[in-house]
Amino acid sequence: MRVFLCAPARTIVFQKRNNPKIREGPLRVRENDFPETYLNSVHQFVVGDASVRRLFAVTRSRGEGWNNSLPMEEQEDWQSHAAFMNALQNEGFVLLGGPLEGTLDVLLIIRANDAEEIRSRLSGDPWSHTDLLRITRVVHWTLRLGTLG
Repeated sequence: MRVFLCAPARTIVFQKRNNPKIREGPLRVRENDFPETYLNSVHQFVVGDASVRRLFAVTRSRGEGWNNSLPMEEQEDWQSHAAFMNALQNEGFVLLGGPLEGTLDVLLIIRANDAEEIRSRLSGDPWSHTDLLRITRVVHWTLRLGTLG
């Protein structure tokens, strides 16, 4: 059984092994309601003030400012871009990120309330200001296999 605790919606979601149905109910759960093995598998989602934050797959592509003759780490303002992205990762906004091999794209997995929050937050990236990277796609992503911390 997988148990997902979602706040401030105050619901608990149960998903039993080999049963694709998901059941939701009000959060009226005490520690003793579940065996310890279930409690150890509880995933607490990071939430915003108004709603549960969702996962998004965000694609950013190289813009006009990108110098194709230089590797990523030698692009203009690399240190500021790296510090900005590391800060977003440290606060739990960006969960995973990196270039997609053989493309001009970068993939980010982000936890946010909506696409507008993502666009707003990434607009502060120094590489957005100089058009080294631009957002090309933001889509809601449902994690079906594995877990994110």
